Amino acid sequence: MSVLGVAWPVGIAVGMSLLPFINVWSDWRAAVYVTAAVPALAIFLVAVLPAPGAETKDEPVPAAAPKRPPLWSIRPREFWLILVGGAAWPLMSTGGYVVFSSYAPVMLIDRGIPHTTAALIISVLSWLLIVIIPLGGYLTDRTGKKDLMFWGGCLAAAAAIAMVPILGPVEMWVVLSALLGLTVGMVMALPGEALSPESRATGLGLYYTIYYIGTGILPVIAGWIQDTMGSAAFVIWFSAACLVVAPFSLLAFRVLQRRWSLGVQDS
Repeated sequence: MSVLGVAWPVGIAVGMSLLPFINVWSDWRAAVYVTAAVPALAIFLVAVLPAPGAETKDEPVPAAAPKRPPLWSIRPREFWLILVGGAAWPLMSTGGYVVFSSYAPVMLIDRGIPHTTAALIISVLSWLLIVIIPLGGYLTDRTGKKDLMFWGGCLAAAAAIAMVPILGPVEMWVVLSALLGLTVGMVMALPGEALSPESRATGLGLYYTIYYIGTGILPVIAGWIQDTMGSAAFVIWFSAACLVVAPFSLLAFRVLQRRWSLGVQDS
């Protein structure tokens, strides 16, 4: 899951590094067109490339199609575990990483740093995550201390991000905030601890729905804070606060998990 999670900061790092220069060389419209062209290219590649494991003409065709599973298949206890633990992912990734990466360059620009330089400084976080996310997954598997890794990564990154508006050098705090990468594989694999094979499709769908709800709401809150307070520094502190709150979603997940493991029946 950590290797899968690497795809997420790669695109952000490339975008933050290159799009400001495209804006300088041409204008902001060209940067928007490039951004739109990349997912269009992805759609094209998915359409033309053969799917892994696709049937060939030499393979036998099944005598009868398998029975379609129910649209919604998840037990009450699994539902509540996913609902409670699902908040950890958007708080960590969107609140902690995306909001910070989006507004920290604004703060640096307000301090007089050219926007291309500001974007490059903050993009260091994304480039470091490409290395630290798989490392976090490896360390989690080797040590078995997944909850400790999540708590430590979130709180250490929160402290570093909170320092960005008030204490220099900014580059040092950006580097330290990359400890956030230690949490990614663990939080993406969390549903596997709660879901049975029969409920995996529904449960993962619910988990991703919670993630995208958070991804929609948290940037709106960040924008409101920016408009109300008139400073990106308050948005960065909001980002740090999201990272402080995220481990408590995991704690609630563990409390329910332990409660039901001791024999409490589904309600």
